[in-house]
Amino acid sequence: VPHEWCYPIAGCVSYRGYFDEKDARAEASSLSAAGNDVYLGGVPAYSTLGWFDDPVLSSFVRYPETEFVRLIFHELAHQLIYVKGDTVFNESYATALSDEGLARWIATQPPDVKARLDAERARSARLRGEFQRLIVEARSRLSAVYASDASPAAKSQQKDAVFAAMRAQYESAKHGEPGLAGFDRWFAGYDNHGPNNASLAAIALYTERVPAFRGLIAEVHGDLPAFYARVRQLAALDKAARDAALDALAKLPSARTGDTA
Repeated sequence: VPHEWCYPIAGCVSYRGYFDEKDARAEASSLSAAGNDVYLGGVPAYSTLGWFDDPVLSSFVRYPETEFVRLIFHELAHQLIYVKGDTVFNESYATALSDEGLARWIATQPPDVKARLDAERARSARLRGEFQRLIVEARSRLSAVYASDASPAAKSQQKDAVFAAMRAQYESAKHGEPGLAGFDRWFAGYDNHGPNNASLAAIALYTERVPAFRGLIAEVHGDLPAFYARVRQLAALDKAARDAALDALAKLPSARTGDTA
């Protein structure tokens, strides 16, 4: 369960950002000392939720074109719709919309450029898809461990075994797809201690509800104004009702197709 920090304007958020790495490390040390799993990593961009012009930073201006465009659409999505206290909703919505925006942007390019960008997008999606598969499988196994009646010591051993298996699968997958090495830093984890609950949660925040938003885009036949209207309707619901609606959308046949974060 991700730790939350609450703020006057943004509401409660399941991550915390710092401009000074020393401050971030001090907070990470404090959380770790309290017995929490911790994930600490850099981010290339951030959104001010429309309150200010979002900065264009040196951390992402040299990204490959498709990744640059995905990131821009993702951050712009936050300016349009944001729900206080529901990080998974906000990030999954922005991820699904950035995938849709990227596909539409590529479709507007000249044929030769479009072919190159389509290939770039497909390769990136394939790598992210394999990474995401490992994450989903590990989270599923860990959920079963934590829900079991085993002792805390046994659960801790089983947890270590799940993470060891995930890392072994990753190393094996890299032999067939060297491009996966781009995820080495994530697998190194906080201070090279490897992945943990916090790093899995950090990925889930951005991906868990993506199938539901894909299903919603398909349900409105790609009409983005209608999509935004539906997202605002979901945003107005209480969290229990919103989650139930998203669960239903995720079951639509079209919800599992497309790009992955």
